Amino acid sequence: MSYRYWHLACAATKLANELRDALAAFDGPVDDRASLDALVEEHVRPDMPYAERAASGRARCRACDTTIKKGELRIAFERVYESPMGPQKAAAYAHPRCVPRYLEREVERGRAGMELGEAMRLIAAHSKLGAQDAEMVRGEMRGE
Repeated sequence: MSYRYWHLACAATKLANELRDALAAFDGPVDDRASLDALVEEHVRPDMPYAERAASGRARCRACDTTIKKGELRIAFERVYESPMGPQKAAAYAHPRCVPRYLEREVERGRAGMELGEAMRLIAAHSKLGAQDAEMVRGEMRGE
């Protein structure tokens, strides 16, 4: 077991979801709580799955294995992987057009499957996209 220590303002940007939950459970005083809460809300990650524009060009699509370019639309799914420190949660990304194949591969690999319709509903509910991007995601997932 090991510990990581963060300045609260740094944690608010990198671990917003985790810090939000920790602050909700903490009864003691926190310096500058209002600005810390605002910083957390600015950086909080939506529930998965969700759609977003790629912040960098480093992620690879889990269905077609090509790079998802910076600024390109992508879908984030939750995945669990084994690490030296035990099971870890992270995002697995796919192009919107590759989501049907990604969902098929998850079932082929023995993981819990999700129907495309359910995935589309959850992505629409969790995403913070504008109307034009949201429609583009829906169209690409339907193969249009």
